Amino acid sequence: MALHRITTSTWGATFKRAKLVYTAVVRPAITYAAPIWFSPAGAEATKNNLIDKLNKIQNRCLRTIAGAYKATPTPLLESETDIPPIRTHLAMLQAQHQARTKNLPTRALVKKACKRIQMQLQGQRGRQRIRKTTPGNRKEAWFDSLGIDSTSRQPVRIQIRKWAQEQWTKEWEEHRDKIPPDKRPTAYTNRMHPSIHDGLTKAESSLAIQLRTERTGLKAFLYDRKVPNVTATCTCGHPRQTVKHVMLYCLDRSDRTTFLGRLGLIDFYYILSNKDTLLKPLR
Repeated sequence: MALHRITTSTWGATFKRAKLVYTAVVRPAITYAAPIWFSPAGAEATKNNLIDKLNKIQNRCLRTIAGAYKATPTPLLESETDIPPIRTHLAMLQAQHQARTKNLPTRALVKKACKRIQMQLQGQRGRQRIRKTTPGNRKEAWFDSLGIDSTSRQPVRIQIRKWAQEQWTKEWEEHRDKIPPDKRPTAYTNRMHPSIHDGLTKAESSLAIQLRTERTGLKAFLYDRKVPNVTATCTCGHPRQTVKHVMLYCLDRSDRTTFLGRLGLIDFYYILSNKDTLLKPLR
């Protein structure tokens, strides 16, 4: 895929530009004509194997954009890059299509013609048959259940995006709640705004995401991933060489004041969530 040829975790297009290539070129290509072949859950679910294939493509692209390790959970990749799950994006495209075509004159004309044909067929057969709902009818019913108000002062497109964002947030929180609080990295504590990558090189953006997700090249992570001949012990003797230990407590780090400041800031989550404090350990 072309995206993997223009950027990697340490060189190439910046985080912002790599993300733009995916959202403007790759994603529109893999979701082409989605309102026709995609049916949201609750209407007529699209075959899971098709969605799984699209998920694999998106996940591979997100790892390239973020410069993250393969062990990084997909929900963290999505939140760190601010790119929603592919199914949520497809549902948003379906909702936008339904909103655009709902009141078109041609749609009413097609419905009228279909109804006339149904009546003619019933008359010829001499008995009334049970009408089965079509995929199109189920999609319309699904859209009506979203509660989008076309008479509101807020544009319909904005309402749909807000609905999609709420669905994504709900799914993300359900995933986060399954992780024990003492094992949640900074990326689970608060979601990073994409603007934090402004002005960073690709290598710095990759390192920022690796620090926030705590999927890095430090010994504790490599040991947990069962890398041969690696122990979790830090060079200072601490039993686990983690991001938090190295940044705040490692005795071998004499340059700690570079990112802790003269006041001795030890709020680990604040350091990795604030752009000003995050830049210091990156550089």
